[in-house]
Amino acid sequence: MTRGDRAQGWGIGIIIFVLTQLSLTLEAGEVMTKGAEKGRWTMDLDAAQKLAAEENLVVFLDFTGSDWCGWCIRMNKQVFSKDGWEKFAEEKLALVKIDFPRNQNLVPEAYRQRNRTLQSKYSVGGYPTYILLDSDGKSELGRLGAGHNKTLESFKKEVIQLFRRSSAGAAQFAAKLPGAVGEKYGKSSQQLRAKRGQYKAWLASRPQTTPANLDLFLTYRREITKLSNQVEKIEFEADASKMAPDEASRYRALYADLHQARHALDDWHESRPDSAAASNDEQARLQTRIDDISRQLQEF
Repeated sequence: MTRGDRAQGWGIGIIIFVLTQLSLTLEAGEVMTKGAEKGRWTMDLDAAQKLAAEENLVVFLDFTGSDWCGWCIRMNKQVFSKDGWEKFAEEKLALVKIDFPRNQNLVPEAYRQRNRTLQSKYSVGGYPTYILLDSDGKSELGRLGAGHNKTLESFKKEVIQLFRRSSAGAAQFAAKLPGAVGEKYGKSSQQLRAKRGQYKAWLASRPQTTPANLDLFLTYRREITKLSNQVEKIEFEADASKMAPDEASRYRALYADLHQARHALDDWHESRPDSAAASNDEQARLQTRIDDISRQLQEF
């Protein structure tokens, strides 16, 4: 190799290095590392929780592997990079990236151990996992994931369904309903949030497997199911009322199927099944049925 070739090689290497660093800088610039603003992604969870409390927003945690996870990259392309996402988020969400990239430079050192702690705390086993927390930054509203056919509009619908579980979302939805229906929805939603919080705290206490605790577990399930059905029935009817007659008919039929499948799963729990394989298979079958109907409903 001649001196000129070596010089040219060094020159190309420097250019590649500069371009790489520029690319990383631009990518990092899209996500705030300090502070939080409505409609913008941040790594600063504390600031996002403060923003959510002040603005009555839902905290949206994105557990991701930003520079290697194919599904994460797909969701960025299909959903988060679209024009309508930022405006949608401004009104409802405090956006937080909990990133596990291969290139460690993409995440400040101060957040790396914290991210691993959060991953363990929320039992996140794969990426992307989207977890929505109420404005208190603690109460989990639900989880979402990636999908081949997810679009901005379809994902917004999924987020809205969980947003309605929040204190702000329930109040906003109740305000759009007729008087008595809105009051019932608001009261049932508040009771449901409280009951779910009690149930989660009880589970976190790691109760022993005793007949008394099994009775308490079933009681929690009955109460949460009853309140969930009251809330969901109002939501589904409100959504169906905006659809064309044929579409509304299919929508209501699917909801009836979902209610039936959930009732069957509740009956399975009430039967106090043993740990036999056949019993576990039945639970898996019922849960798969529920998940399948839920996905179909999300397509409306």
